Amino acid sequence: MFKTIVSIINKMLFSKTDTDILGKRWTVMSIPYNAEFAGTYLLIHHAVQFLSLISKSVFPPRYDDSHTCLFWDFSKMDFTTDWFYSKKTQRLEFDPVHLKIKLAEYGGEFIAELDLKGKTKKEVYAQLRNMLAETEFQNKRLLTEMHYDMPRLDVKSGGNYRIYNIGYNNEIRAYYSNAFLLLNLIKGKIPDFSEIRCWPHHFDITIDYYFKNNGMDRQGLTAGFSPADINVPEPYYFIKIKGNGPISIKRTGLSVGNWLNGDEPGTFLKISEIIKKEELHAQIEAVFQFFSESITNIENIAETDIFGEDNIRPVNY
Repeated sequence: MFKTIVSIINKMLFSKTDTDILGKRWTVMSIPYNAEFAGTYLLIHHAVQFLSLISKSVFPPRYDDSHTCLFWDFSKMDFTTDWFYSKKTQRLEFDPVHLKIKLAEYGGEFIAELDLKGKTKKEVYAQLRNMLAETEFQNKRLLTEMHYDMPRLDVKSGGNYRIYNIGYNNEIRAYYSNAFLLLNLIKGKIPDFSEIRCWPHHFDITIDYYFKNNGMDRQGLTAGFSPADINVPEPYYFIKIKGNGPISIKRTGLSVGNWLNGDEPGTFLKISEIIKKEELHAQIEAVFQFFSESITNIENIAETDIFGEDNIRPVNY
């Protein structure tokens, strides 16, 4: 039952022990989000598309496009593809700080590296094909573009990949590292959540819990971290409710964060609210408080039976 799962999260997640666990690995975030920062974020967003192109070329398609998803390797602090086999089990990794694509063999052996800095999109793609070919990569039908549009940036029309301010790159890496720690903590306590995925189109990193998952007809909960978008003008943590059609709710009860508008209601906490807390544990506690209050309010929403039958069994995908 939906009410059961949010009650479990509310009771299990936000303890002093959890704060201490995250405190050992949390990276303090401190740089205000501005237009130049947004440019770096967008450039990294464009760069990870190379990994998703390979994933789309290699893996069987899925109705939700999850075969194109990226993953976060906390030990390497990199974005990665899933493992694929082409005479060797290997994957691509992307370093968001130094703008490098790496090809690694399963077990940790480094195979090859491609530095994006100073190169155009066309040049990177050509060198990526050559790098894969040299390792006897078997897929000859590599796609050249994803099936969706990307936000406008000069690298789309011949501009070079570059580093504006490496501090921004480090801060973005901290965004995804910290989000991974939080989502991994939730999934460790509630294994029925989906694996942690980074979706290349929107570039958000999420976990999902569905009580009904029949193709596009889904009912459940999504939690994660997102870059700025039309809903929120800066990066943010969020929880979204997915139900049958538009859901109308009373948006009250939050002292941290705000309610999202739109057909999928939920809550969000802007990064600017977190970096106001300069101390490490204060940032973690702010995020915990946001999720705790959001979960409590979503639990109250669930009592209105917006998800239909109360005895729907959880379905993980």
